[in-house]
Amino acid sequence: MVQMALPLKPETFERFSKSGIDGGMSLEAPPGMYRLRVVVEEVLRGEMGATSRNVRIQ
Repeated sequence: MVQMALPLKPETFERFSKSGIDGGMSLEAPPGMYRLRVVVEEVLRGEMGATSRNVRIQ
C-alpha cells in the first residue's frame, strides 16, 4: 500500500477541489495480467472513492 498525504493551504485546497489533482507512481512487476485498484480517501469528510482496471505487463 502506498499513502500520499497532502497538507494543503486553504487556497490550494480550493483550487484542487475545482480542478482535481493527479498523482503517479511506478513499480516493477513480472510480465502477466494484473488487476490494478486505486482507493482514495478524503479524510476531512471521510469519503472514499475507488476504481479498478485490468492491465497487462509485457
